[in-house]
Amino acid sequence: MEEPAEPSLSKELVFQFKSSLLKVRRGLQNALATLPYHLPAEQKEYPFEIAISSTPLWVDTTLSERALQLGKAHNLRVAVRRIQHIAIPGGSVFSFWRQVGRATRRRGFVEGRQISEGCLVPAIGGGLCQLSNALYDVALQIGAEIVERHPHTRIVPGSAAEQGRDATLFWNYLDLRFCPKSDILLHAELTAESLVLRVFAKEPLPKKQANPTAIPLVASPRKSIDIAEHSCQSCGRTSCFRHRQTLPATPYLAEDYRRTAYLLEENWAEFEEYLQANLSKHDRVCLPLDGKRWKRPRYVWNLPESIEIHTATLETLKRAYQTRRLAEQGANRQRALLEGWEALAREYAKSLTPDITDVCVSLPLLPFLWQEGHLGGRTFDVLMTRQPLAQLQSELDAAFQRFPERTTLGDFRAPEKLLRQEAEALNAARHWITPHEYIAKNAHHSLIKLNWKLPEIASPHRKGNTVLFPGSSVARKGAFEVREAIRRGGWKLRVLGRDLEGADFWQGLSVERASRTEDFWQGVGCVVQPALLEDKPRILLEAVARGIPVITTPQCGLPNLCGVYTILTQVASGK
Repeated sequence: MEEPAEPSLSKELVFQFKSSLLKVRRGLQNALATLPYHLPAEQKEYPFEIAISSTPLWVDTTLSERALQLGKAHNLRVAVRRIQHIAIPGGSVFSFWRQVGRATRRRGFVEGRQISEGCLVPAIGGGLCQLSNALYDVALQIGAEIVERHPHTRIVPGSAAEQGRDATLFWNYLDLRFCPKSDILLHAELTAESLVLRVFAKEPLPKKQANPTAIPLVASPRKSIDIAEHSCQSCGRTSCFRHRQTLPATPYLAEDYRRTAYLLEENWAEFEEYLQANLSKHDRVCLPLDGKRWKRPRYVWNLPESIEIHTATLETLKRAYQTRRLAEQGANRQRALLEGWEALAREYAKSLTPDITDVCVSLPLLPFLWQEGHLGGRTFDVLMTRQPLAQLQSELDAAFQRFPERTTLGDFRAPEKLLRQEAEALNAARHWITPHEYIAKNAHHSLIKLNWKLPEIASPHRKGNTVLFPGSSVARKGAFEVREAIRRGGWKLRVLGRDLEGADFWQGLSVERASRTEDFWQGVGCVVQPALLEDKPRILLEAVARGIPVITTPQCGLPNLCGVYTILTQVASGK
């Protein structure tokens, strides 16, 4: 292989001048062409998959190229948001730059690797050619008309250029444009290891020859690049005007350079213990706010002082203010909670810098991060703080169908799109993490099952014959079943929380009120909660720690603890 010539500043200035003229010319052409911007559509309207391209993300595992490989993955994360389920009508032109837009730092792009004047150099938006290569590949597969395509001037070993199925890009005068013959839906996504591009259609693709490659940018055969000798990261040419650093072009173990971001919501003792056992000094933790400073115990996480912590204080306080003004039960409150989680997820996403290779995220934040593509190209685990929305709503629907008079069972359903996004993300997760037995038994992937942590009891209580119902009077917590049992048995009942089923819900029964700020344990001989939904059974765990019998349903997730008696009710079983 011939010795590469050292790039010169004068040649670079000439190149920049020529490219500026080309950019101006293309800009004028684009202003006159009015290229369309394609919008998302529902995939169910396009039932047939007619093309697929899957290419690996981490093709270069040398230490010198690691930072730029991470940058490439990040650039692809930003770009694929513009190519998620977009509909392209037959006869309409798809333009890469019109759809994705210019790659700038302001728009979230970072440095990746690109070919320039025979060298592999760091550049903002570098690595987007992997997406354009995949787009060109599927365009050929479906027999689309190739309106514009430019091959790379050099071949990187292992790339699509070796098969002549590559398409280089340079804003804005080197573009990839194609025109499908019929209506299609285009979808790009990043898995932890690959870029996957799929094309869907309303009809199956007729059997025909794919298009030949378009007119090449250069007529002469292309040369391969020796990465170690041509990359700015490892070439060793310190006198070059581009030189910034030199790193060894040697392989490295990805496990030694992994960095995890923990995106958390309110504290669970079980999750806190899991973090303490798994956190490394390079990891990052995102919290709603500093619980100790703001005196919010639910947000107090006891973590090592050396850990980098980011907070979303403004979003959290805003969410608290909005929900405080709403009723404790009802559709408006549930919508506000979803909006608050979306805002929190958006703020956390700012902390997902390119060097974050793994994510551990609380379930309420998951669908919003997935929707925006922030989890693409990363492995991620999910802290399962509740059932998946699809399963939860299915159980509510079954109960409401049987008991339509219990209106709170049907007062809110999350949007179908949100259910789909959460299901997709859960399916792509590496692990589900939970101490909740009912949630765990429905895990479809590798499960990390934690043990419930019983609280330490500072002072004993005087036991009696009072039955404690540890929650607000609402159908999903089993209030109707408890009311019927008390009416038949004549026991004395103590209720925590509000009467969300109406002020006269317990009328005619011996019921006393209590709040969680009081010592409500005195005289309690049994705790009953036949809930349809119970994600965080803290009071039940405290009852177990106090030696008080607990009667509950499998949905509360406490089947194997001493003193817990599991029953089935009509509403909880859906029968």
